[in-house]
Amino acid sequence: MTHNESVFAMAGYSVFRHAGTEVHFCFIVEDNICRLIINVKPELKLTKICCRLLFRQALLLQILLLVAVHFVKRFKNKNMGRDLTFHVEVKLNNKWQHYDTGKSFRSYTFFDFVAGFENKELMCFKLKGFPNDLSEVTVLNKNKYEGDYHNATWLTPNELKHIVYSFRDYVSSFKEADLLEQSFRYLFGNSLWHFQTYRQDYPKEIEDVRIVCWFDN
Repeated sequence: MTHNESVFAMAGYSVFRHAGTEVHFCFIVEDNICRLIINVKPELKLTKICCRLLFRQALLLQILLLVAVHFVKRFKNKNMGRDLTFHVEVKLNNKWQHYDTGKSFRSYTFFDFVAGFENKELMCFKLKGFPNDLSEVTVLNKNKYEGDYHNATWLTPNELKHIVYSFRDYVSSFKEADLLEQSFRYLFGNSLWHFQTYRQDYPKEIEDVRIVCWFDN
């Protein structure tokens, strides 16, 4: 039970929440019903936390305010401004070398396909964490953001292609898929996720490719 739920439980209230990415809230008091109205973006769904007053209004509003502040801070830290950072590594002479880095086009639905934040049913592959043989450049970046990143994993080009195509079919948008391809950029002039399908289009010296990625807020 989270902090805001426990406070309401002690007061005999019922709590209903919706997890999203941005929150705006206000209090409305009418008769003996106090409502906390939450506007959730980008889904733009309206969630109401409705409580029948059991104490004086002043005391209840203080409780609600404390709960709302805690809830919004917790919500903001975990869900707002989430980004996916990636590092493309190529294997040369049996050693992983750093090739490129960047941030994915921000789509919270796409992030669900990678890590299942809000909808775990969309998640395509289990998170693997960091490989044990990261390239030196990736290690430097990882150490720089120690404590800020979460949900680390790595993907093969085919896994990334599967995620992107699954996302594209889910949202029925080639435009967003194109934005993802642009944000992941290219590998030796060709699409990053076609490496395993069209090996002949890439330098023969490249033994393997992987995409190391993590999320931060």
